[in-house]
Amino acid sequence: MTSPNPLTRQDLLELAALDALGLLDEFDSAHYTRSFHDAPTAVQDEIKLRQAELASDRTLLPEEGPTPSLRQRVLDGVAEAVEQNDQELAPLAQIGQRYRATVVSGAEGFGQTSAPFWRAAVFVLAAAVVVLAYFAADAYRQGNLIAVAALNNNTAEQLEGMIGPTIKDFLFDPNTRWITFEPSDRDTTFQALVLVNDSNEVFLVTDGLPPSNGAEYTLRVSHAGGTTETVSTFKSNGTLTGARYSLEDIDANELASATWLITNGEGIVILRSA
Repeated sequence: MTSPNPLTRQDLLELAALDALGLLDEFDSAHYTRSFHDAPTAVQDEIKLRQAELASDRTLLPEEGPTPSLRQRVLDGVAEAVEQNDQELAPLAQIGQRYRATVVSGAEGFGQTSAPFWRAAVFVLAAAVVVLAYFAADAYRQGNLIAVAALNNNTAEQLEGMIGPTIKDFLFDPNTRWITFEPSDRDTTFQALVLVNDSNEVFLVTDGLPPSNGAEYTLRVSHAGGTTETVSTFKSNGTLTGARYSLEDIDANELASATWLITNGEGIVILRSA
């Protein structure tokens, strides 16, 4: 059997009201639906608009309203259906009832009266679970927002706690010179950084240096002429650390061509400025 030809635009518009009101039979409704989907987008929009206007026309609604007794009849019908359902499930509901009756004094009518109570309790508990799940999800989301805000606010405090309270004086000074180091042994993972400001002060940052264990590391400056000066000695606990030093005894003009060195307790150079 071949399918009928799609309806034309005019046919679709004329039958739009019948389709919206559900007055087409099964065959015509299926034919109308196929023709609607095959129609151009502009025609579909035109049909939707016409059906929306029809559906929103309140003058088509009947003037009669529900009778006052309708609500009570509905409630009575629901109660009757529930009671019939309880009677059908009575053999299952009575399982274990005799045992409870022997344990609890005066509980002969407990099984017959508890079913509505437990049904209501189940609905209440289900509603409580939904509410708690919503508030738990909302609390989790708020907790994430608070954690992110705390992380952003504590970044400066964390830096100061790890590498000293004066690191910001160097980080945000546009005249600070950054001096990076390279390890003498390429297989090592520790690293260092020196920041020098216009006040002839140094901030040394180290990360991953083996713990000192009594022997101190030394920060040195090797000048182009071959002389070497000690800036300071320091210890390491194996984590990210930092310290601030003054270069009062070192000519700041010579630092531009100087080489920075870090030696271990045995005087061996383990880090050299790049």
